[in-house]
Amino acid sequence: MHRDIKPDNFLIDADGHIVLCDFGFSHTPAQEEDFEESTFYGRFGTAGYLAPEMIAGTNYTYKADVYSLGLLFVEMFAGMEAPFYHVRDVKEQLAVMKERGLDGLEDIIEDPLQLDLVYTMLQTNADERPTVYQAMGHPYFEDIDWDCVRDRMYMHEYIPTPDRRELRREGTSLRFKTFHLGLDSKYASYDRDSTGKLLPNDVVLQQLKAGDAYDFVYPSA
Repeated sequence: MHRDIKPDNFLIDADGHIVLCDFGFSHTPAQEEDFEESTFYGRFGTAGYLAPEMIAGTNYTYKADVYSLGLLFVEMFAGMEAPFYHVRDVKEQLAVMKERGLDGLEDIIEDPLQLDLVYTMLQTNADERPTVYQAMGHPYFEDIDWDCVRDRMYMHEYIPTPDRRELRREGTSLRFKTFHLGLDSKYASYDRDSTGKLLPNDVVLQQLKAGDAYDFVYPSA
């Protein structure tokens, strides 16, 4: 179970395929356990993407990830630049969810199949959410050949062009605080968001995918 599904943790690899990253909060059940029946404990992830049961502090299953993915789909389908629950912390997310629920989805998602998909994934009761395979079988994905996805056979319009020489010129292992808080003047030319935090660029994303001494180092907690 990943436990931190959000847009920031999806990257595009050198062949144009989408890959999931940052498994610092992930947990794998014991080999003898049934994954779909396994329960997990602890509050992990990012405010704005947490499932209700995780916020409540109760035990949960992998369907908490299904809920988080549903919120990610809302952003994608609606073309949003911020989370549907745009909040600063878990307490605020809980308050907004109680007040707002899923009101307004019909106003930002026009496609009925997209809307139905996110509604099923965002059920408050985890037992009413689809399994991963049920979600994959939703009519919205009717034209998707999942075997081709698994075997990485789809061709993609956007394929990044990494330049390892550029990566090496950028230097080694950028620490989380150094990069995001801009503590090193070396990154002064990088774009920043409204809070002053540095934003990823193509070089940054390639370093994340390099997988060698030039990779970023993120804290596990």
